[in-house]
Amino acid sequence: MNCTSPHHALERDEFILHYQPQINVATGAVVQMEALLRWQHPLLGLVAPSQFIPLAEENGLIVAIGEWVLQTACIQVMAWHRASLPLVKLAVNLSARQLQHPNLVNVVAKVLADTGFPSTHLAHIPHFQLAQRELNRGLNRGDSISDRVRQRIAGYGDAHQ
Repeated sequence: MNCTSPHHALERDEFILHYQPQINVATGAVVQMEALLRWQHPLLGLVAPSQFIPLAEENGLIVAIGEWVLQTACIQVMAWHRASLPLVKLAVNLSARQLQHPNLVNVVAKVLADTGFPSTHLAHIPHFQLAQRELNRGLNRGDSISDRVRQRIAGYGDAHQ
């Protein structure tokens, strides 16, 4: 696989999301969905995230892919809600590079505003999920970044009502 493959995958709409539900065992109700990125390569079939995420992180494409994941997942959960399913929390994984991106707060706020997805249902704010290896590398700024995201979302909502 060459390094441009993930870039072409984004351009060609080859990325897909699978949704993993979290179920309340007492009630049987779905309480949260986690959006899981997959790549449906036209020749290789389903490519494991471990095969393309490191490439996307290295070349910076992970930021654009992450925005696509958030936008697509919010649209899907809202579509389920419009189809009379309960509105559930949504979990999205973010890489260290995404968390360090200076425009993260604005991107999240804009996606939520554009899709109508309520910030209260975006799981892991204030605790965005991080891969354990990223935490081990010393990136423990999640709380301060999450606080900034929550503040920006609140401010974005106030400014755009």
